[in-house]
Amino acid sequence: MAAIKRLKSGIVTTEEMLKVLKKALALLGKFKTEWQKLTRFFDAIETAITASLGPKVDIVTAFFERTLESKRMFTKALGNILFEDIMQVVAESLVIKRIARKYTELSGQHLMPMVELAGQLVTVQEDSDETGKLERQLNNMVKASEDYLQDLLNKETVMFKS
Repeated sequence: MAAIKRLKSGIVTTEEMLKVLKKALALLGKFKTEWQKLTRFFDAIETAITASLGPKVDIVTAFFERTLESKRMFTKALGNILFEDIMQVVAESLVIKRIARKYTELSGQHLMPMVELAGQLVTVQEDSDETGKLERQLNNMVKASEDYLQDLLNKETVMFKS
């Protein structure tokens, strides 16, 4: 915080400013790596929705629209087929909802605390004991988030296969 205050007051050398900026860039690099993991996660959700769920919903919706336009009555066999399709859409929706909930947990428990800690790390004096402590804490948080994510993927894979 002292470095930021000195930057704000204008009482700072170019060297001090560069040190703060270098530290911030290093932390942004770590943040970028974690953010890329989340981006891949959301890409997977988008693919699941687009490739799997979307077409099924479109088929069921189109069928209902055609049936309503033709004023046909549903037969029991047709109702059973539609029921199975709708149940599959609902099941896939629940899986996607679970994934989204897990992302919320990941973000709240892991990502945002790392961002807050990275912000603190930028503001401490470079060679202080506090810097080393915060860097170790941040590295531990990154490792914990990676472990959490891997464990989550393993659990979800087992659940999906059963």
